[in-house]
Amino acid sequence: MGTCQNISAMFNLKETLINGFENVVSSIAVYPFKPGDTGENKQSTKDCKNKNPQIPVCPFSLKHGFQSYVSASGYQKLELCCLNLQALKGTIIKSTGSWYQVLDTSGKVMPGRIRGKFRLIEKDTSNPIAVGDEVEFKEDPAYADTVQITQLYPRKNHIVRKSNKLSAKRQVIAANMDLGLMIASLVAPRTSLGFIDRFLVCCEAFHIPAILFFNKTDLLHTEGKELLGEIMHIYRKAGYTVLCGSAMEPNTLIELHNKIKGKTVMETGHSGVGKSTLLNKLYPGIGVKTQAINMQHETGKHTTTFAEMHIMPDGTRLIDTPGIRDFGVVDVPVKELSQYFPEFRPYLPQCKFNDCQHTNEPECAVKLAVSSGDISKERFYSYLSILSGEDVFE
Repeated sequence: MGTCQNISAMFNLKETLINGFENVVSSIAVYPFKPGDTGENKQSTKDCKNKNPQIPVCPFSLKHGFQSYVSASGYQKLELCCLNLQALKGTIIKSTGSWYQVLDTSGKVMPGRIRGKFRLIEKDTSNPIAVGDEVEFKEDPAYADTVQITQLYPRKNHIVRKSNKLSAKRQVIAANMDLGLMIASLVAPRTSLGFIDRFLVCCEAFHIPAILFFNKTDLLHTEGKELLGEIMHIYRKAGYTVLCGSAMEPNTLIELHNKIKGKTVMETGHSGVGKSTLLNKLYPGIGVKTQAINMQHETGKHTTTFAEMHIMPDGTRLIDTPGIRDFGVVDVPVKELSQYFPEFRPYLPQCKFNDCQHTNEPECAVKLAVSSGDISKERFYSYLSILSGEDVFE
């Protein structure tokens, strides 16, 4: 039984031996191999096939321990060329355009690409798969140590924005989050309230709890600290968790660390607000790259160029996203927009018209609440701006 021609007879085993096997053998070859040989006489599977094109390729299931069973049956040498074609489950932990990094359930990370047909599933998105997505994948027969992403599992949530100012397509920033964390600052660079409000609307629309963290408090003088206090009051009154501190002062980060511990958290904000520095301070040793800002224009450079998930020893999963200069609200119907401002909700049933958009309608309870100070003017102006389609705030 030392030739490739005897392959079929060699593996004429009962079906009961192969039920439930986990791997698939793509090609099998048996070689003359005497004890003491160093391998010079061994032929490759490819060589065997070339010499005898009639040799069948015998795909079948391979059970753990089956290889040793066959080897113990008296054959001199057996080589199994295995390709795992079983669908496996994994998590996308990095997106670099057309390539992704997939983390499987054993902790192994592999590069992967989506299949051609898969790209057509969501034509209105610039990236059908995002960091945080749970996917099904198989080994790619065309490339070694690479996988094909074949299926996207249903998301519990995701967050999107317009790809850019001119595009009608959406960009999925991240998926399957427990928290959305906005890193903002009042200086170097300044984060506009309109930008923050657009982020919060997206979180509300996709059922993602949100936290605001104002960084760089160490750079604020007395007036800046007073302004920060007023802004924090606006968002706390709207029902949000709002924290502040500085990546340069680790003791100010304790409460933030406790809020995100053990959760899957997407971190976002303008370039230069200190997202990467903050991650390094929260979890020393993570090694996220940082870069100084342009002090002349108080703008940051894109230190993070692709979204990436960092898995911490305490179970926290941090999705670090590239700095975003604008945030276009998408997938939010105009009639529903007011529902995504939590402080508006108690007043909505009190409006005279059920379809009140809180602009020029008479007897609008929301506008009365703005006039009385129960709803902040800043938040109301953001609502009107989003309603009119002004999606970009830098």
